Amino acid sequence: MENAVISTPAESRPYRSHKVPACDLCRHRKIRCNIDIPGQPCRFCRERDYTCEYSQKSEHVDGDSPAKRRKTHATSFSGGGSRLAEKGLAQFPSVAGTSPTESSLILNPPMAEDIEILEHYLTSNGPGGASTGKPYSLISSAPGNPIIYLTVPRRRQGLSTAVDPGRTQREVIEQFLWNQAVAAIQEDFLGSTISTVHASLLDLIGRPVLSITGNIVTLGRTVTLAHSLGLHRDPTNWKATEHEKNVRIRLWWGVLIHDYWSSHAHGTPPLIHRQNCDVPLPKVESLLTTDAAETHQRSAHSFLYLCLLSRILGDLLPFVYALQPDHEQVSRHVRRLECALDDWEASLPDFLRVGVSHEVVNGASSLHFCFLSLKLLLCRIAFKTSSSVLAEARSYRLAMLREAASALTEFVCSLEATQLSEFWLPSR
Repeated sequence: MENAVISTPAESRPYRSHKVPACDLCRHRKIRCNIDIPGQPCRFCRERDYTCEYSQKSEHVDGDSPAKRRKTHATSFSGGGSRLAEKGLAQFPSVAGTSPTESSLILNPPMAEDIEILEHYLTSNGPGGASTGKPYSLISSAPGNPIIYLTVPRRRQGLSTAVDPGRTQREVIEQFLWNQAVAAIQEDFLGSTISTVHASLLDLIGRPVLSITGNIVTLGRTVTLAHSLGLHRDPTNWKATEHEKNVRIRLWWGVLIHDYWSSHAHGTPPLIHRQNCDVPLPKVESLLTTDAAETHQRSAHSFLYLCLLSRILGDLLPFVYALQPDHEQVSRHVRRLECALDDWEASLPDFLRVGVSHEVVNGASSLHFCFLSLKLLLCRIAFKTSSSVLAEARSYRLAMLREAASALTEFVCSLEATQLSEFWLPSR
């Protein structure tokens, strides 16, 4: 027909996004570059044991010859052959310790892998096309083992500007008092006692977190002090009063909770291992006074369930930081921890279930957020270990991972001012 529209090749060609570029070999062969396993070389290079490389055009410099401008800067997954490696860590001042204002914090392996994948999709351009600096530094991009550091302030940030009269003066007083308290704790470590653990936990529980690196160092000293004081041993049969036993048990679980959840949030391996401690769970009666109100009783149950949830997290963290994991062993432990997490959720009383009870229980929102984040991490590890099994199993694990991520996102978006004013762990 004369009126028939003849589709040109450009019109019939399907849209293909260039946010995820093809590797050099696939581009040269003009074949599809399929990255079926996140953080790994593409399928074509992996099956043939080739080096999967991505080339980036070098910046145009006036005076360069055309031959020089045609040269590309290859960045390999193995990290070898990179021109940036010749500069050493001096190109990362916060990592090398030469930056006067910034420090670096290593990210745990799952977070580093996620950032490496998102790097293909995210842009460094802010509103209006302005370039924005990245808050992290990629130190190594070895296949399946990227090393990424997050840039954090070395010291507490300065005062914020506000139009509220007197707010700056209040901030000056608060910052002065906080600095005095921190200095007192550091001095107390020189002649430390069990009261030092009390003061250190109060310091770590403060919000907002103004110094991540300082909190990590303080937590490390607190865990070491708790071990030296014997807080990691069961005091049930000790020649001590019931009050002294209860204080030691509560202190140890406070230290353990901070160690595990800070490890999950900050990317540093935990310092406490379950096989090295035998402290029992605190009893609800030991957390309350004789005439405690019902609101305090429910908050005590929230702390008890946080202890139980932290125990499950402590069993999972070794597999998060394992550099050479045994996938079969990890799969067995993941199935066991999934059952333990389901039992924990089933045992929750109604007043601690978000969406079931409309009563406000202090700490219930933070507890639910911890549960969702732990479930997301567990699904993340399960999906990672399912890379060598059947495609149906990988599809199931991927669906579970998406569901866990959606549940966490929806919960955060649904938080109201009343919930945000509750108690929250500082690492959440």
